[in-house]
Amino acid sequence: MILFNVNHILLFLFCSQTVFGFTYLSKDGVELQYSTKFKRECRGEMDIIVTLESIALPECVMECGMRPDCEALSYMKFFKKCNLYSSDGHESDRIKGSCVEIRVADIIVKRKPCPECTSGQRCNPAKGKCEITECPVKDLEYGIVSGNIRTVGNRMQFTCNDGNTIIDEIECLSDGIWNITDNQCSTDVTNVAIGGRTYMSSVYHGYNGSMGVDGNSNQLWSGRSCFHTNSDLHSWWRVDLGKIYRCFRVVLYNRLDNRLGERASDLDLMFGTTEDNMYIVRQVDGQIEDIHTFNFPESKEARYVQVMLRRQQYLHLCEVQVFGFA
Repeated sequence: MILFNVNHILLFLFCSQTVFGFTYLSKDGVELQYSTKFKRECRGEMDIIVTLESIALPECVMECGMRPDCEALSYMKFFKKCNLYSSDGHESDRIKGSCVEIRVADIIVKRKPCPECTSGQRCNPAKGKCEITECPVKDLEYGIVSGNIRTVGNRMQFTCNDGNTIIDEIECLSDGIWNITDNQCSTDVTNVAIGGRTYMSSVYHGYNGSMGVDGNSNQLWSGRSCFHTNSDLHSWWRVDLGKIYRCFRVVLYNRLDNRLGERASDLDLMFGTTEDNMYIVRQVDGQIEDIHTFNFPESKEARYVQVMLRRQQYLHLCEVQVFGFA
């Protein structure tokens, strides 16, 4: 193996598949040796721990050497972009673009001003101690973190195991833990509309709006759990959730008796953070389904949820469920 000083020109790396060796001594006292290999296709996003921008190759190598969880890195010289990975495999995950790749087995840290760091930590040479800088790549048992930039303070998307519920903007906290719990993925405990204050365009014979958020989804009129307006122009019903929620699903339970479910036709679903800024989030042309579900994969902020008809007709539904989190 031929040894070069790090100041030698790296152009040769991008002209062959030859392995080269280098020595690097940082201003913080880190000394390491590493060998590089040029690749004509770079690794993709699978198993990325963190992406670092605008740094030199030796600094990228040092960043990997300072993290127990780092198993490999790729470096795109043109963009000065450094990707750190939790594995050294996944040859099938390749993208166009040349880069240098280094496995942790090809990095020898000869001097490091920190004790051995534990998983999820990084040696901070300037302070001489281990710190948490990112949340783990390993996905949680009740869902999957969507994306790979997992540094502390960053916000990501989280997809729950049920395949529908998507929670937006979970945060990587300073202790390296995602601010997400399994309760936020359980749709049976996240109906935030139950017991909310309701409003209607009018009330037909005492069948008031609270019957739509009483937790009783009996779809027969005889169950006495359906709200009912008069035959108004643009009949509407609204629930106040009490505070702003990130809403990812709304479910409407239509009447099933006497074929009167057809009245719930040409319907608008509206959200608003205040009563003065209601806006349409979904529209249904024709009759809604017996149990009609609106999903919002990116989730939407709302305190008020409203159902309104686009014509003159009675509006009656037997339950309105809103799933979300504060």
